[in-house]
Amino acid sequence: MGVSQPDLSLIPDYSFLDPDSGYQISKRDHVTMRSNYRLVANNLLDLSHAAYLHEGILAYPESVRAEISVREEGNYVYVERNRTNVKPALLPDLLFRGDGQPVDVMTVMRWSAPCHLMNDNMTFPVGGRIEEGAGLYGAHILTPVTETSTLYHFAAARRGVPFEGDEQTAAEVRKKMSELRRIAFEEQDEPIVEAQQRYLLKHPEAKPVLLKIDTGPARCNRILDKLISAETQHEQ
Repeated sequence: MGVSQPDLSLIPDYSFLDPDSGYQISKRDHVTMRSNYRLVANNLLDLSHAAYLHEGILAYPESVRAEISVREEGNYVYVERNRTNVKPALLPDLLFRGDGQPVDVMTVMRWSAPCHLMNDNMTFPVGGRIEEGAGLYGAHILTPVTETSTLYHFAAARRGVPFEGDEQTAAEVRKKMSELRRIAFEEQDEPIVEAQQRYLLKHPEAKPVLLKIDTGPARCNRILDKLISAETQHEQ
């Protein structure tokens, strides 16, 4: 936005959504959340919340303990969360083997300024290699509408080992993938993020309590503050 010439090298890679990508692509969907875009991004970067907020669909509380790492590369932040020998939740199991047997899970969330995210989620055999599993690439693109509302676009593409089944079964899996993701974002994430916004409006003096799982959100907010400050000074 603004009058500067666009830098095309800054466009995040979402090529997995291209029609010729070879992936099974979900419905391109969106919801409007009555909250600031930073709160939506913070939610996405805290990967531990899925074990509680999306119980049964994306994870289970017993899998909350995990190895977490955060790295920063320029205006990109990566949060990685790995779990071993855990019960697969509904969506990961649907995309992989569909047998409910224990698996290893790797999840990486990539954030790039100002509000574009992509997650790479893979489910694979216990003790096996990631290449032996299946999962998805997920696009999470946030468009700020006002200070307290955000248009949240999302879509996903199944990746990994070839899907076993006919085209009708593949279409059913693709439809279910779209439905489950919308339930997670609209019925589970949205009420919590909007409640956070209402609390902050009521208590503007409130200061966040930062835990280890907040390292990713804290880093992206620090980058945003720096970019906004530089842009403001440039305009002046």
